[in-house]
Amino acid sequence: MKKKANLHVGSAAAIKEVLAQQLNPEEEASFEESLAQAERGEFATDDQVRAIWAKHGL
Repeated sequence: MKKKANLHVGSAAAIKEVLAQQLNPEEEASFEESLAQAERGEFATDDQVRAIWAKHGL
């Protein structure tokens, strides 16, 4: 399992590097917060995801 975590961190770093060249400061800050939430294991529940889908007619 640790191998997967390391791969994720490497992938996140590569994505961050590419996106940093394309994002404005506000978008970059939002992306950084999203990564931090993922690292902490803070994910939407199934009910929260369904509610967003319903809100947008999906």
